Amino acid sequence: MTIAAWILAALMIVAVIAVIIVLALLTRYFQQRRQRAAAHNDALLTPEVPRDDFRGPRPWIIMNPSKHEDVQAFKAHVESAAAAAGVMHLQWMETTPEDPGTGQAIEAVVSGASVVIAAGGDGTVRAVAAGMAHTGVRMGIIPVGTGNLLARNLGLPIDDLESAVKVALGADHRLVDLGWLSVQDIEEPSELPAEGALALKAWKSHPDAAPTPLPSDDEYAYVVISGMGFDGETMVSTDSELKKKIGWAAYVIAGVSALTVDKLQASLTTIDTNGESTQVDMEAKSIMFANCGELPYLVLAPEATVDDGMMDVIAVDTHAGLVGWADLGLKIVNQGLGLPSLNLPSTGEIAFTQARDAALTVDKASAVQVDGDAIGTARSIRTRMDVGALDISVTEI
Repeated sequence: MTIAAWILAALMIVAVIAVIIVLALLTRYFQQRRQRAAAHNDALLTPEVPRDDFRGPRPWIIMNPSKHEDVQAFKAHVESAAAAAGVMHLQWMETTPEDPGTGQAIEAVVSGASVVIAAGGDGTVRAVAAGMAHTGVRMGIIPVGTGNLLARNLGLPIDDLESAVKVALGADHRLVDLGWLSVQDIEEPSELPAEGALALKAWKSHPDAAPTPLPSDDEYAYVVISGMGFDGETMVSTDSELKKKIGWAAYVIAGVSALTVDKLQASLTTIDTNGESTQVDMEAKSIMFANCGELPYLVLAPEATVDDGMMDVIAVDTHAGLVGWADLGLKIVNQGLGLPSLNLPSTGEIAFTQARDAALTVDKASAVQVDGDAIGTARSIRTRMDVGALDISVTEI
């Protein structure tokens, strides 16, 4: 065959794969749409506001102001929805670059909040979660970010503020695990503060109220997924302004630029619930640690659940260039649809295991991310599951 013929054949293969992916994504989209419609109907019921015999209903809302062009209009919208649910007063606090929500959450708790609601994207949710860990105070979520990953995994209303407010103030709730990750052998330090340090600083002013256990000062919180390699490089490459304009597609564009990232030569150690450790050397494009596994339009870790006390460790690798990436994409889509996937030679590979704790060391520094926030580059990370650390408002269960 001539070079032109080879190119034409390759283009035809890519086109067929693209059609399959689009059809699978559409199927997944309509499945999620039906699920959210059911959640929406549940949320329309007037909820019972969480209350304490001494505190009464005192909801605090921690808001990321950068998510809104008109902050006052957003507050008015939320207050109207809360009033419809029988809550006439809300206490507001805003996040800052120096503290994205952890210290504010702790201040709300010690001030007597009956429920602390994170109104923002994934970064705000994980920061607030770090401050809420083991306090026993309810946490709510009003998802107003790009990914809204924890909200999706919990089946909370997306793009429906009134319903989200009602759920956040509602009586139904569930315990959720929280992930903590520390970074060692740092090459480029994070521009974001570690939530562990923020929590320790805030609780230092209220030692008698501090819960146990507390995080270490070098630990970052995550509620959905953390990782190193391709996923970290994608987050580094994501344009925040573009994300505001086109949403989730900004991650796709960034991912394309990270396709050629070097493979990790990695040593992975996992520890199970019995304290038994397993060490394995591997080569992978990305190694991730999932508390839950649903992303927009696909499921990355189908067995991951938010309350099983375990993280799902996911190693992904590709061979044969773009064909390998296309095959990997098909595998991820298939598993989200409940279809079997095979790891064939010279294509894409995805492997899973479960652990309570894990440590990862790579041959050269790579980008690290927690819930989509890039936290620098390093050669080593440690992560653990903090079992049942959060009590989060959910739709009717």
